[in-house]
Amino acid sequence: MQGWVDKLYRRSNSQGTVDSVLKGLAAFEQFALERYPALRGLHVEYPYADGVVKAVRDQELDALKLLDAFSAHLSRKTILLPDGTEAPLKPHTVHNLVFAVVGLFRFHDVQVPREMFKEKVTLPKASEIEDRPVKAEQLRLLYSCAGPVTRALLLVLTSSGMRIGEASQVRVRDIDFETAKPAAVVHLRAETTKTDMARDVFISDEAVQAVQAVLTLRKKQPDDLLFFPGKTSDPKRLRRYYNKLLVSVGRGHPEVLERVEGHSYYNLHLHNAGRKWFFSKVVGAVGETAAHALMGHSFYLKTYYRRSLDERAADYLRAMPLVSFLKGPGGSAGKHFSVRTVSKKDEPAVLRLLEDGYVYTQDLNGKAVYKKEAAW
Repeated sequence: MQGWVDKLYRRSNSQGTVDSVLKGLAAFEQFALERYPALRGLHVEYPYADGVVKAVRDQELDALKLLDAFSAHLSRKTILLPDGTEAPLKPHTVHNLVFAVVGLFRFHDVQVPREMFKEKVTLPKASEIEDRPVKAEQLRLLYSCAGPVTRALLLVLTSSGMRIGEASQVRVRDIDFETAKPAAVVHLRAETTKTDMARDVFISDEAVQAVQAVLTLRKKQPDDLLFFPGKTSDPKRLRRYYNKLLVSVGRGHPEVLERVEGHSYYNLHLHNAGRKWFFSKVVGAVGETAAHALMGHSFYLKTYYRRSLDERAADYLRAMPLVSFLKGPGGSAGKHFSVRTVSKKDEPAVLRLLEDGYVYTQDLNGKAVYKKEAAW
C-alpha cells in the first residue's frame, strides 16, 4: 500500500488528499476484517489493506461485491458531532472512502470496470455542497483579532487564490516585491503546486505590507519559509492556527461559527474564506480564464500563460481593489485593535496599559498581549 500512497502524493502534491485516502483505507480494512474473519491470518503477513487486496486478486473475494458491501456499511455508520449528537456519514464522504479503495485496487492490477462498477455498486446520492458567501465584515473581524503571522496569512490567501499547501511552502526568495508594484509576485515552484506546474500569483498591496512586517519581525532570511520559523512546512499547522482563531473569535461572535447546512464544518472554513473569496471578487474584473488560471486550475494555465508577466500583472492590479476586505465599499475599514506586547513581570508597564483601556489576551503562540479597539 505504501507504494500507492507515495504515488498518490506525487500526483496530487497534497497531504490532505493522502490523509483522506488513508482514512478511507483504514475504514475499509476494519470493515473487511470484521466481515471476513478468515482474512485475519492473511492480515498478519500482509498488514494494512494489502491482505484484502491479495485475497481479491487471488479471486477469493469478488471486488465489486466487496465494494458494494463496503458502501452499504458506510451508509449505516454515524459520527459524533461537536454538539454531542450523532449523524450518518455524508454521501460525499461515502463516495470518497469507496473510491479510495477503488484506486488501491487498480494500483494492484485488480480490474474494476467503470460500467460494471456503476451497475453493481450502489452509492448514496450526493447533493452539491453549497458554501454561503463569505462577508467582508467576517474577515475583518478575524483579522482584527489575529497576530501578525495569521494576519499575513489571511491577506495572502484572500488576495492571491493560493492553496494552503502552496502558501505553506512559500520561501522569502520566492517573493518579488518589484515587478508588480504596489502588489507583489510570488513565484510558486512546480514541486509545491497541486498541478506540478510552476506559476506566478500576485498578492495585494495590503498583503505586501503584512508580509514585510513578518519578515522584519521574524528576521527572515531568503531561504526561510514565510509562515514557519524553520525550513519544514506544515499546512496542517496553518489550518490549526486559523481554526483556533475562528473558535476564539466565535466565543464573542457566534455568527462566524455558523456551519454549512447539513454538514458539521464551519461555513467560514479556510478554503471558502481564501480561494472562494478570491475567485468571487476577481472573476468579474479579469474574466473566468484569468481567474481560474490565477487560482492554479491546470486547464486554464497554458492558455493564460501566453500573456506576458507584465500583462498578467496589469490584469491583477485592475482586480486588486476588489479582493480587499479591509476597506468596504464606503471606504470604511471597520475596527481593529492596537496591540502591545509586554512581559507580565513588567508590572508598571502593564498597569499603564490597563489604565489606557487595553485588555489582556494571548496571541496564537500563547504570548501575553494587550489589545485596545482603535480606528484603522
